[in-house]
Parts: sequence; structure tokens; C-alpha cells
Amino acid sequence: MMESAKVTISLRALFFVHLLLVCWVLQSRWYPESYFLYNSVFLACILWTLGHKQSEDAPVMGLFCNIIGAFLDIITISMFFPSDGSSQRFSAAMSVVNLLIRPVSAIVLYRISQERQGDWGGLGAQFNNLFAPTVRRDPYEDIDRTGPAPTIATPPGP
Repeated sequence: MMESAKVTISLRALFFVHLLLVCWVLQSRWYPESYFLYNSVFLACILWTLGHKQSEDAPVMGLFCNIIGAFLDIITISMFFPSDGSSQRFSAAMSVVNLLIRPVSAIVLYRISQERQGDWGGLGAQFNNLFAPTVRRDPYEDIDRTGPAPTIATPPGP
């Protein structure tokens, strides 16, 4: 299934916005070195998603890196937020803006992963049948029967 042009253009725009904001954050030295690492991995996952249009893994990895990056951004901002220096405060403010844009990136990456739906059924398919009964087949299938006889598995008792 082909991705819509709107989603691809919005992902490109989000890549450049994140790149610009991360560059502004990196202009000052208030952040730990890990900030550069996990944002670089996230940007690489976005590039991977843009470059490999048929890969189901790329948007999922980008989504997970985005979610982990959001948590790490919260920790980094809360622990290392500068109290002095206008350039450091500007850099920290750009980090907050980057954090606020992460949910938009997550939505776009989730939509791309839904459009690409590989053999794993998409990200949401893992939770669709969470409470549905499972169908269990016997290890031996009788070839004389006209159709398989699936049995509904019941959860074990207490």
C-alpha cells in the first residue's frame, strides 16, 4: 500500500523541525551528552522511514525512539535546566519546544506504521484481540475430516 503524500511531506517537515531544534539545543552546553545520542538515533530512524518506503520496522523503531526520547527529554530538562545565561535558557527553551512537538511526530509515525502493516499486523493489531478467546488447534490434524475442528481455549482455573 502506498503512503499518502501528505504523510510523507509532514514527516519530512517534522524531520527538519526536529533537526533545527536539536541544533539549537546543542549550541549551548547545559545538556548531558546523552541528549545528542538519543536525538541522533531518533533522527536516523526518521531518515530510515523516509528512505525505505516498504520497511515496516522503520516507523515502529522511530515511534519507540520518539517515546523513549520524550521520557528522556523530561528527565534531562528537569535535572539540567539552566538558571543563568540567556543563550543557555534559549537552548533549554528549544528543548522544551522539541519535547512539545514529539506527540505530533508520534502520531505521524503511528499512521505510517498503520499504512505499511506488515505481517505483524500493524502496531494496533497486537492489542485488538487482547481479550478475545484464542483458537487452539490440535498438533495432529486428521486428514479424513472435511474441515478443521478448532477448539476455544479457556483460561486455566484458579
